[in-house]
Amino acid sequence: MTRRTRIRTLAVAAFALSAAVFGAAPALAATTVAIRAGATGDPIGTATLDRTLQGDGSEVVTIRLDLTGSGPTLEEVHVCVGGDPFTRREPPGRCAFSATGLSGTTFVGDLDLGTAYLGRPVCLQPHLAVLSADGRSTATAYAGWTTGRPFFGSVCLGPDGTEVPAGTAGGLGLALLVAGGLGVALLGSRRAARTRNG
Repeated sequence: MTRRTRIRTLAVAAFALSAAVFGAAPALAATTVAIRAGATGDPIGTATLDRTLQGDGSEVVTIRLDLTGSGPTLEEVHVCVGGDPFTRREPPGRCAFSATGLSGTTFVGDLDLGTAYLGRPVCLQPHLAVLSADGRSTATAYAGWTTGRPFFGSVCLGPDGTEVPAGTAGGLGLALLVAGGLGVALLGSRRAARTRNG
């Protein structure tokens, strides 16, 4: 078993144990960010992202999108997923999660992360297609709206579900990986020393 496999196995086991102790789906902290539309980033609603550990050691992010006002309605939702903050707009059709043919001002959906991001940040790019009140035009909007040409979205959640500032997400993931690797190495060194001295 390689060191990386051992670290991953330990992370899965730790999260599965906490799920068994605290219940089938212990919720971590939820993060709420603004939904903004167009190149000027006009606020049109809020997105609440709730990262939850499941009983089998996997994770789910529940996404709730709420548009404010009584005019615009949701038409499509796409969410791309990655381990690092997004730095550009991703093609919505390539995103891991999509919901089309929507209507109304609220959407709730679950994004299954599996075990790919256990113990480290996960970054999301929630893209919304929003239909105008008169039904004649569609605006592009993002949760975690970020200026650019074109503008895009990026929201990173730490292992506890709280938002991670864009500049620190990659560093936090690396720090967690290094800390885990040092822990495994230290455990192996202690076992080897006990064997020699035992």
